[in-house]
Amino acid sequence: MSGPLLSREQLHQALELLARRLHTRGVHAELYVFGGGAMVLGHNAREATMDLDAAIRQEHGAVITEAAAVARELGLPGWWLNEQATAYLPTIPDDGATTVLALPGLTVIAASPRHLLAMKTRAARQRDIADIITLARLVGTDTADQVAHLTEQVFGGEPLNERSRAVLADLDDTLGS
Repeated sequence: MSGPLLSREQLHQALELLARRLHTRGVHAELYVFGGGAMVLGHNAREATMDLDAAIRQEHGAVITEAAAVARELGLPGWWLNEQATAYLPTIPDDGATTVLALPGLTVIAASPRHLLAMKTRAARQRDIADIITLARLVGTDTADQVAHLTEQVFGGEPLNERSRAVLADLDDTLGS
């Protein structure tokens, strides 16, 4: 799923069009966005993302149909809005999530920095390292142990795997600087 990055402006344009299309249908959907999309839309921590990871909380069928129409109309990749990573969401509620867009037809809620940090730490992908550092600073953690503890809390006490611990160990000096 690689391709051109989607800028903040493109994401806003796509979400506003999606909202209009949903409103025309007489429905109101809710999206919980996380990953790079939340970094862009919710925390201004990036300028662009590959896609918008989202959990569709209301009006699933309408959102899928209209997101495909938005992709065609705006020339976006078909996966611009996707649910592939929802299996990796914590089960603990994200009390720090914030509404980033509220329009007739659509409400978009961005994951909190705390939940994003936990998800990116558990994923432990090389491409997430910059985000882990940014998010650790946003939540005020400055050691690998603090990030590990936060991640385990967000995921209900489930311990980190070795890969996540290794990534954090490599970042320990960076987190404290």
